Amino acid sequence: LSEAVEAIIKYGFNTLKFHSIKAHIDPTNIGSEKVLQKFNFVKEAYFKENYFFAGQFLDTAVYFYFAIHSANNISLKKISNNSIAYAEMPQLFA
Repeated sequence: LSEAVEAIIKYGFNTLKFHSIKAHIDPTNIGSEKVLQKFNFVKEAYFKENYFFAGQFLDTAVYFYFAIHSANNISLKKISNNSIAYAEMPQLFA
């Protein structure tokens, strides 16, 4: 998963000129949370029982990665502050 997140960040910011990337995860999936934290994603929200999956309501944690973080993490070109590109990563529920 780390390689996939790294590829999304590089492609999103270098090629598509995104401003930010949003990831929704199951907060009980510690592996997904650690991968996002490894790449300096910031937890911005926590929603109680907002996602229905496999017959039950689950919580969701929402993480964001902003272009400004890319200089600290992965060799990426700096993008302009007026970029309005935006993307969402797919849900990372097991």
